[in-house]
Amino acid sequence: MQHGAAQAPSLSFIVSGALFSEAWLMITAVDGGYIVAFDGTEHRILRGGTVVIEEDEIKYVGKSYGGPVDRRIDARRSLVSPGFIALHSHICGGHGETGRRGDGSRRQLYNSDLFDRMFPRTREAARAAAELNYVEVLKSGCTTLVELGSPNALGDKEAVELPDRNGIRAYLLKMYGSGSWQTPDGNRVLYTNFDGETWDEEPGFKGLEESKAFIKEYDGSADGRINCLLGPSTVDMCSVALLRESRKAANELGVGLQTHVSQSLVEFQEIMRRHGMTPMELLHDVGLLGPDFIAGHSILIGGHSKVGYADPWRRDIKLLAETGTTVAHCPQVFARYGIAMESYARYLMEGVNIGIGTDTYPMDIIREMGLAATLSKIVEGEPRVATSRDLFNSVTLSAAKALGRDDLGRIAPGCKADIVIVNMNSINMSPVRDPIRNLVMSGNNGDVRTVIIDGRVVVEDGGVPGVDEERLAENLQREQERIWDMLPSTDVFGRTIDEMTVPSFKDWEDS
Repeated sequence: MQHGAAQAPSLSFIVSGALFSEAWLMITAVDGGYIVAFDGTEHRILRGGTVVIEEDEIKYVGKSYGGPVDRRIDARRSLVSPGFIALHSHICGGHGETGRRGDGSRRQLYNSDLFDRMFPRTREAARAAAELNYVEVLKSGCTTLVELGSPNALGDKEAVELPDRNGIRAYLLKMYGSGSWQTPDGNRVLYTNFDGETWDEEPGFKGLEESKAFIKEYDGSADGRINCLLGPSTVDMCSVALLRESRKAANELGVGLQTHVSQSLVEFQEIMRRHGMTPMELLHDVGLLGPDFIAGHSILIGGHSKVGYADPWRRDIKLLAETGTTVAHCPQVFARYGIAMESYARYLMEGVNIGIGTDTYPMDIIREMGLAATLSKIVEGEPRVATSRDLFNSVTLSAAKALGRDDLGRIAPGCKADIVIVNMNSINMSPVRDPIRNLVMSGNNGDVRTVIIDGRVVVEDGGVPGVDEERLAENLQREQERIWDMLPSTDVFGRTIDEMTVPSFKDWEDS
């Protein structure tokens, strides 16, 4: 290919079943704007500079570039940011839960929505949700996400093919556990195996072996964009023996782990009843905590106002900090039920590495950043904590650290060409003095203009090329309506969807 200064025509073509811009084959110069450039230690704002991409890497960051360029992207009046990293997402749930969760839960189970409102699942509904959610998470500027459970819901091959087709960088977890939970009367939670019988070890160890096989086959696939982590499901649904064996397997495979922990008061009380220690103390006791471990949620820990268990020494937080464990904080899903971390800022002050996740819905990492900041300021009663700088670092440098990747979450020569261009010339973003504060305090996924992953343009002019978003929405609507129709036959109380999730307003009825 001859490299010249002339701008290439706007073309696109299919790569591995996905529609990508031609730009990824070229030397591309992104002319900012406000470039968030990494100086080797921290992010800095480079005004009016240029980022040069060749193939899948960033080759140059600076004020001006005199080398050959095939295409220039005009990012003036825009923020040129490293791609955002979501550390905890359920892509096969996500928007499948829109409109049916929130505005209520069961008080007897301490307003956790995990146990009481269990919906039937189908592979078709999981696929429809995943197809839509991958598009939304891309449009919010996520270039990398940690996805929990899609191999279980879709099957191994499809779980890998779907993010590959969308061009995103994904860390997939095939989850497993010793058993499940049931609520026979809505007042208590029982832990059983997956057939409702007495808990035994066999399902958990079988699941661990299947997860190990999944990792061996798919880790590093899709030109390195698809990687894997081990996924013991939740601390209360895994035996001590399974947790210990998971640590051993992770060390042998050389991969990280993530589990859900300290996500409900029911779980906190159950682990205290079984083991006489907090869920975080249990994970430390079995050797799971460490720099390669991501603790999903970690909200209802010792000392939290809702758990009724004093911890003036902040032992749980100190365990996280001392072991180098990363917390994946997902504020939105808990805020819907009146629960907040106490607090994001406090964990940072104690030295905990914190990333942000999108969890279920909406799949908007920018919105999660803003809410995490706001809730922490409210909890602490102090506006100078949980700053925009803190949250931006959480979705870039801190998240990259959790994944052991010093080539992600920063714009610097030699790093992966994962870049997000955010429009700053809009009503909600104007005027611009501090573009990072504008992003965190005023931004949303509608402000994202372009997303580049591995040098490939996967979001252009705010949309994913070749994707019919209305069709995705219609597919999800159809599959969810089927789920709602079968709900009375699967719900322990025989409730309809309107009884389980009461509509905001009654339907109009003609006299």
